[in-house]
Amino acid sequence: MKKILILATISVLLFTGISVGYASSPVSSTALVQLPAPLIAPFKDVKTTDYFAPYVDELKAEGVIGGYSNGTFKPSGTLNRAEFATALGRSNAIINGKIQNLMTVICGGFKTTDFSNEDAKNKFTALCATGL
Repeated sequence: MKKILILATISVLLFTGISVGYASSPVSSTALVQLPAPLIAPFKDVKTTDYFAPYVDELKAEGVIGGYSNGTFKPSGTLNRAEFATALGRSNAIINGKIQNLMTVICGGFKTTDFSNEDAKNKFTALCATGL
């Protein structure tokens, strides 16, 4: 249960764009702001004005969904188990990759001298050693 909660929290942080750092990390006062590219309809039957269009576009860009061979998405269609399992498997691989990248960032800057509490230091060391 703890592992699921940790994964869910990390996933939310990754997908909302919250970055992870530590107190002694250098911080720059200059930040680049990347504006989102104009949305292009990802499929013939998805209009850029549809409320779900940005999500469909993101899932297509990430390779989670591919649509049908005729260039449609069928937003009003039903999703069968095979399609759901495929999308879930593809998204899981992406999430796992991002979690590993996050662990590299977190554990890469980790020093045992950063902790005054021995128990916390030991738990964090174990976390970095196992990768969750």
